[in-house]
Amino acid sequence: MAVASKSTNSVVVSFRSPWPLAWWGIALVLTTLILCLGSYFLGAWVTAGQYESPNYKRLVSRIQTLDEDVVGLKQSNLELELAHNMSFTKEQELQQLLRDAYLDKELLQRELALYRDIMAPSERKGIQVTSFELYPAEPAGVYHYRLILTQNGQERKLIRGKTEVYIYGRHAGQPKRFALSDLGGVESQPIPVRFRYFQQLEGELRLPQDFIPNEVKVVAYPSRQNAKRVSREFPWSVKG
Repeated sequence: MAVASKSTNSVVVSFRSPWPLAWWGIALVLTTLILCLGSYFLGAWVTAGQYESPNYKRLVSRIQTLDEDVVGLKQSNLELELAHNMSFTKEQELQQLLRDAYLDKELLQRELALYRDIMAPSERKGIQVTSFELYPAEPAGVYHYRLILTQNGQERKLIRGKTEVYIYGRHAGQPKRFALSDLGGVESQPIPVRFRYFQQLEGELRLPQDFIPNEVKVVAYPSRQNAKRVSREFPWSVKG
């Protein structure tokens, strides 16, 4: 330390060692490090304690059980849907088989009735109009027709003749008649026929747009001169 003379102002300069400040910094860093390590180990201990606690284990076990239940329910639902689809398909197939069997039975019954009519004794002789049937076809407005002609009498000689078919109805609010040939059912009328017991005529006809049919008339007659004509009317009725 330096001391000036009394005639001048005194200035005192002190010198201190830097080591105490450094020790404070080192102590602060060590304290922070110890706190961090303590927090880490404390958290790990708490977490490990949670994992080992009975409540946690029960929750984990319950979740696993629920997951297994969900998987089982999904599988059961899939099996039920598959069984339902198979059952629905089988039901449709069975319904189709029943419809086919019913149609086959109906067809056989009609054919049996036809053969009975043909073979049964009858006072009527010559050509007869037995039936005229209509069935839906594709596209809309097209129909499949089936006409059956028979011959009655004890003597079943070969018969030659002709037949005509007309469809009656209303077109644009006015009465209208169309020949079968007008509707594409045949190329021309009269239609030649030749048979001993019966003859079946089939084809397709297309109705004009806005035409509403209500009746079908069939006329048949042998080719010989002065032969008696027979006719029969059928209501317009589409089967199926």
